[in-house]
Amino acid sequence: MSKIDFDSINSAARSSFERVLANLLPDGRIEGGEYVARNPTRADSRPGSFKVNIATGMWSDFATGDSGNDPVNLYAYVKGMKQSEAARELAKMVGVAPTTDTGICTIRTAQRARENGGAQRKSKSDWLPIVPVPDDAPAPPRTHFRHGAPAATWPYKDQNGALLGYVCRFDVEGGKQVLPLIFCSQRDNRQWRWQSWSVPRPLYGLDTLAAAPEASVLIVEGEKAAEAAGVLSNNTMVVITWPGGSKAISKIDWNPLKGRRVCIWPDNDEPGFKAALDIASKAQEVGFTLVGVVLPSADWEKAADIADFASQWTTTDFHQEIKTRKVDVEVFRAEASKRYDIDGGSTAPSQNNSLQFLLRTDGVYFVGHDEDGIPKPPEWVCSPLKVLARTRDEEGKNWGRLLEIVDPDGKTHTWAMPMDMTAGNGDTYRGQLLSFGLRLAAGKYGKSRLHMYLTQYETVGRARCVSRNGWHSGCFVLPDKTYGDTAGEHVVYQGLLHENLFREQGSLADWQENVGCYCVGNSRFAFAVSAAFAGPLLKLVHGEGGGFHFYGGSSVGKTTIVEVAGSVCGGGGDKGFVKQWRSTDNALEGLAYLHNDGLLVLDEVGQAQAKVAGETAYMLANGQGKSRASKTGAARNVATWCLVFLSTGELTMADKIAEDGRKAMAGQSVRVVDIPADAGKGMKTLEALHTFASGGELANHFKAASKRFYGTPLRAFLSTLTSEPEKAAQRVTQHMEAFCKRYVPDGADGQVSRVARRFGLVAAAGELATEYSVLPWPTGEATRAAATCFAAWLNCRGGVGSAELSAGIEQVVSFFQAHGASRFEDTETDTLRTVINRVGYLKTIRGERCFCVFPSAFRREVCNGYDSSMLAKALADKRLLYADKGRNTKNVWVDGKTVAFVVLSYSILGVNDANGVNAVESIEENSLTLPEAEVRSARRNAGDGAEPSHSSHVPCMNREGEMDGNSNALHAIHSLHTENSQSENKKTHPDSPSPANIQEGRDWHYAEDGTKRVAII
Repeated sequence: MSKIDFDSINSAARSSFERVLANLLPDGRIEGGEYVARNPTRADSRPGSFKVNIATGMWSDFATGDSGNDPVNLYAYVKGMKQSEAARELAKMVGVAPTTDTGICTIRTAQRARENGGAQRKSKSDWLPIVPVPDDAPAPPRTHFRHGAPAATWPYKDQNGALLGYVCRFDVEGGKQVLPLIFCSQRDNRQWRWQSWSVPRPLYGLDTLAAAPEASVLIVEGEKAAEAAGVLSNNTMVVITWPGGSKAISKIDWNPLKGRRVCIWPDNDEPGFKAALDIASKAQEVGFTLVGVVLPSADWEKAADIADFASQWTTTDFHQEIKTRKVDVEVFRAEASKRYDIDGGSTAPSQNNSLQFLLRTDGVYFVGHDEDGIPKPPEWVCSPLKVLARTRDEEGKNWGRLLEIVDPDGKTHTWAMPMDMTAGNGDTYRGQLLSFGLRLAAGKYGKSRLHMYLTQYETVGRARCVSRNGWHSGCFVLPDKTYGDTAGEHVVYQGLLHENLFREQGSLADWQENVGCYCVGNSRFAFAVSAAFAGPLLKLVHGEGGGFHFYGGSSVGKTTIVEVAGSVCGGGGDKGFVKQWRSTDNALEGLAYLHNDGLLVLDEVGQAQAKVAGETAYMLANGQGKSRASKTGAARNVATWCLVFLSTGELTMADKIAEDGRKAMAGQSVRVVDIPADAGKGMKTLEALHTFASGGELANHFKAASKRFYGTPLRAFLSTLTSEPEKAAQRVTQHMEAFCKRYVPDGADGQVSRVARRFGLVAAAGELATEYSVLPWPTGEATRAAATCFAAWLNCRGGVGSAELSAGIEQVVSFFQAHGASRFEDTETDTLRTVINRVGYLKTIRGERCFCVFPSAFRREVCNGYDSSMLAKALADKRLLYADKGRNTKNVWVDGKTVAFVVLSYSILGVNDANGVNAVESIEENSLTLPEAEVRSARRNAGDGAEPSHSSHVPCMNREGEMDGNSNALHAIHSLHTENSQSENKKTHPDSPSPANIQEGRDWHYAEDGTKRVAII
């Protein structure tokens, strides 16, 4: 086993030390027995402080306190490398073997250590820096023992403003000396020392960098230049520098620049250019974005920096210099090679050396070569266009390029271009680039060279692409911004950029003061605004999408409701975020995809075809488009989404679907629920006017304000939501469960509970936005609005039973009301009458007139489109259909024989016959509560003497997601059915019990006065 022989290497180096020193420190000179040179590890303007003993190899920098004992140690210090690496390089220089036998080396090393008192110690003194400087530290010295008082002193501070030390500049004969001054400790001693910080060293300006997290950063060389640039910039950017000069780049902690946009302004000399390239190489390692390097003019004086122009330039001049001189790092690298023969690498990232592209301030240039390999003059290809990174999706597919385009106004646009766009003639991607303001060279070579540049330009950057808005792992993507945890990877929207739906204008405070605050007390507006925040929550709580349809007469204010809701998400243009129903189902599918995990607003369903409206209701809520085949016949990827949508129209969705003779299925009524736009307060959609004189005045204000201020509420909501998605999901789930528990009546059909969860989601979304200080509402406002709209939907629906059952019974009743006895042959009249399209007989059974319907006619006509068995059972439960046990039919004697009929009570017509048989139930369409007298009567007739309370207070959810238990309001939705006998000769129902007793039979309650009632509470 071998080990580095430091003794042999040092001995060989001392024998030719002058040659070694001339190579290592070429600008030095011999003074007596010492070699005096500038210290290359710091900004040392002239020789004097840094000296090396030629005989022993011991060295010291009297300005900083750094010192060492041998040539290897000196070599390691100057080169900034480890002792072992320095020994190997120095051995090669002096021509000796770097290693020897382990045992011999160990003995020699130990002997040398004893003789020299530890010559292998570190190059730094054993004084250790104390950072930050403690409060009880003594005042720093005012003068240097050799240079006197400093001409300038710059304090270095950390991110919190705590002092780390100083850098002092001394004006000395023939130049300057720049020395660090830091507070140190050595065992029990503490004092200020003229030495530098331990590696990695801090940046100058950390306190201002931390105070402006969104500001751009300018890096200059030297504290004097940094101070001058800070004044000239007028605090429009953060200016920083580093200690130690151009050769100390590797010793600096650059990590505070992570995530920042950085521009570099180097000194106008070779060390300055080298330093700029070294800093630029840190961009990918640290994670900052290098936006460019300021290229100093070749006409400027050597080593000129910003401080040399401080007295000549204004702030405008300063910014103009940056704008006109800033170039891409590849252009700067080429210029550095040209001016100073700096090996900065190739300026042509292309793997084909005959095809090179240069990036300059005015655009991309193509550099060709002649037959002898000599470069031709650069030819302009297009305006500024940078390839920032390669993009690919989570599966490593759909590769693309992340591009940065600068338009003629100087505005920067970023676009992730899919590489599959380059497969054809390129018209698609060129059209998109041109729409961003890219200018392309004319002639036959412009298009081909642009194509060549985009497909062959190599870049080491990587980014993850997504093809739609919404949640992607832990982050939420909008076309122009990504929120949340990207797992350390840049995530971008990739694809053709259609109109950005999520534009913003004004501040959040503007929207709150002019739009949001006036929604309080106006249930339709508050509910619609809350719904705008519900889309991003769907996936967090595994909820299902769906819609809310505001219906009502013309000019009632339906569109204003959805315009206000849309202003939460975006706007711009005449209709803002609102889209129109007047589209094909394919177009609506595309719209849904673009609104994934968000809100879709569709105005005026009356413009859509009935077929499109019905099918779209299913499609939007189900979150899946049509299956289509590709050119090869294989199935394409099906578009999917998850969203909440708002709709408006003069008709209910069911009435719209019925325009072409279709029937609205229960699934459609569950997926899109109808809410009357009129709030019932005599002010159309409004209930509270606030400071406005009339409803029209407030409505006009809503319209105008939602067009001026938009987009900021959703972005503020996403900023907080994406920082705590798990916590938000838990809170929302608690809200939804509490809402359903409080507002869904006992025994309600599953369809009602399903819709209630969506109302609960909207309530939770509004409460969460209030908690995040996005909505300027009192706690509980969103819940009150959702409860009111839920009640309105139930009243519109007609109860809490099954929608299919209610619609089916309505179908049966409508059949008999439309035809009466005209299609039934009366078996008990002497009048001869021809019955056309007979469906049965009219016959008295046990003293009651009944319709005896042929079973086939009952299925085909009376129950057309519905389950006849289900309806027969429901009608039997309501005592409107009589059947034999275990059957839906009853045997009846007709024309001398027994025939099976579906037998229904004549009372299904809803009118009294000659015998005084009563009509069927009627439904009271109240809003949230019943008149007190009717509720009390219903309670008494049902055998419940409790008196319900009618407080107008509506409970809300507390911060734990539970319902406020202090409310005594009646929140159940009431539906009262009455059937009163108007005949003087009242008869009890043929199947009813004795009037002396009150007996409950399913929904019906029979009272002593012969009245049949039901109160679902």
